[in-house]
Amino acid sequence: MGDKRIRGKNFTEREKNMLFELVTADFKSVIENKESDAITVAKKNLAWQEIAQSYNAQCETGHRTAKQLHALYDNMKKTARSNLYSDKKSSYKTGGGTFVPKSTALDAKIVTVLKDQFQPLQNKFDSSASYIEGQPKPSCSGFNMTEKYNIEDCSLESADALSDDTPNTPGRVEVTRTSPTESVASATPSPPPQQPVKGRTAQKRKFQMQSVQVPKKRSTCAETISNRFVRRKNYKDMQDAEVQKLKIDILNIEKELKLKQLAVVQQQLDNDRKLFELNFQHRVEEISFERKMRQMKLNRLQAAEEDI
Repeated sequence: MGDKRIRGKNFTEREKNMLFELVTADFKSVIENKESDAITVAKKNLAWQEIAQSYNAQCETGHRTAKQLHALYDNMKKTARSNLYSDKKSSYKTGGGTFVPKSTALDAKIVTVLKDQFQPLQNKFDSSASYIEGQPKPSCSGFNMTEKYNIEDCSLESADALSDDTPNTPGRVEVTRTSPTESVASATPSPPPQQPVKGRTAQKRKFQMQSVQVPKKRSTCAETISNRFVRRKNYKDMQDAEVQKLKIDILNIEKELKLKQLAVVQQQLDNDRKLFELNFQHRVEEISFERKMRQMKLNRLQAAEEDI
């Protein structure tokens, strides 16, 4: 069996408070930084080394390493969070008895200093707003109040602050809340005020109201069938015309391609003819040159024979 790790002494409450004060006094922005890049990690390690030196200078239960203090700090935050939610859960229990909180003074200090990590964003419209804020749940007994809600700016105005002579404006809804024994009032939006129409627009509306609308005559079944056949025939003729047009376009394209091919072949033939003519001319010149050379040799031989 290998050597067992010797268990150290437990931290005292004074040491825990001292560690928390050392962290939050000068190194809170570094230790609580949520970034995980190499520079931030190096800064955190250096900060924990300095915290360990300051802690060991005034500790009670023995020397501690930076790793041990880091683990203690994380455990303190976990314990504070657990005790906080345990107390909230216990405060909502029923059945009598005495409420005994688990949170200590150190837990309260941690929650106060690191409030953004323990309490979520408050939203009064959330179903758990009363639980998060620690307020009692609203009761419906004896609730009788008339309020006016402005839909445009979502502002709540009490009915007592508004006079009865205030006219209803568009976009405002009046809601009446009563106790469960009474009937619930229905919310009805007030109609916008109608402005009188003047001028030519009024005359036009009056003429439209007085004019008699002639009902349209329904087409018979035979007319419907004949119209359907006519539409089908027109559609078929249109398709045939499009097909014929496409065929003509294809023929024109093929004709253009053939003309281009013929032009290419003709150009190639012209090039071959020119090359043949050049070769023929060159060969003729070579033959004439050879004839001249033979004639010169023959003349030389004849001159030599005459001299002999």
